[in-house]
Amino acid sequence: MKERYSAIINVPIWNVTYKEGAYTYVREYFATTGKPLRDDMALCPQCKQPTVGICRKCGLTACSSHIVKCAVCDQLFCLADSVKCVNCETPYCKADKKGAFCTACGGFVCVNDEARCVTCDSPLCNEDKSYCEECGNTICQKSDHTIERRYLGVKKKFCSEKCQSQYDNEYRSKSSLGKLRSSIGKKKHD
Repeated sequence: MKERYSAIINVPIWNVTYKEGAYTYVREYFATTGKPLRDDMALCPQCKQPTVGICRKCGLTACSSHIVKCAVCDQLFCLADSVKCVNCETPYCKADKKGAFCTACGGFVCVNDEARCVTCDSPLCNEDKSYCEECGNTICQKSDHTIERRYLGVKKKFCSEKCQSQYDNEYRSKSSLGKLRSSIGKKKHD
């Protein structure tokens, strides 16, 4: 076989390297058409969906499911470098998060949604908080935080000594019929 025609064709290729945080990305394109040959930034490394942004802290490219915009600084962060309030689902970067982690479930609760147990001052999310049946204060769901007393054979639970003492003072000041209504939780209707 003989070679009849020989020519060198010059195909210009753009080769761009990006360094973002701990990551290095390569993008190669035909310079004449812009057609990609290689694009390390095009697909999310976690799910292979198209990317929408780069994490401001670590440089990871991510799709809309794996990146969030911080409610405070308005920057994009990957899920590893951000937290979301378990109550209101507001996303925060770790530098701007203000709140605490729920003692029961470990989920982050922002300062706008944080509740604290009146007995032990532990931070609680909406799912893990309870309310005292007598005074309405927020309490943990821990059984050792409630005080149980019997009044005319009816068991009552209180969130604190103070709550129980207030109930006792009201209870002592009532007549026998008032004590019965109070112990079973019925209020006198006017």
